Amino acid sequence: MLKAKVILVVIIILVGYIYFTNPDGIVINEKNKVEGLFNKGRAIVQKSKFWNLQFERVNQKYKENIFPSESMASQMKEIDQNINNIDKELDTNTKEFYTSEEQTAQSLRREADRIEKQGTYREIDEIVESSRLEELEKCKILISIIESRLLNAKPSYTIISLLICVISFVSLVIITKFQKASKLTSK
Repeated sequence: MLKAKVILVVIIILVGYIYFTNPDGIVINEKNKVEGLFNKGRAIVQKSKFWNLQFERVNQKYKENIFPSESMASQMKEIDQNINNIDKELDTNTKEFYTSEEQTAQSLRREADRIEKQGTYREIDEIVESSRLEELEKCKILISIIESRLLNAKPSYTIISLLICVISFVSLVIITKFQKASKLTSK
């Protein structure tokens, strides 16, 4: 009887946890697989609630990626301008300490650094854009997968099952108390 109570309590806690909690983020992949053991349980137990939440999250991610973000070059423009102003001021203040060749070399080094930074910014922008486009394609695939799952989703009867488990557990506790009381009175 004790084993039955323990098993029922574990089932109630586990199913309750799976039913009432939500997954962290998007937990379905492009291969139509739910990632993670608890998330697989949520998909089974929560049914349409789980798929609606996944649909909302994928749509949100799609909307976040629909338009390109500000380029790295434009984000860094003000910082680069401030650095250029500081460099010019430094050149003006230290002009007397350097020969014209050293000043020219310093100016060329800064120009080379500026060109190199622009190349780095361009590479970063290309990587970010590529990632954004990949994310959009992934979202499109996931949206179609989730929509098909939602069409086939049935209502969840988990709450009814949980209530049956709780009633069974309470019944076992009452039966145990009654048996103990019967044994005491029969002695």
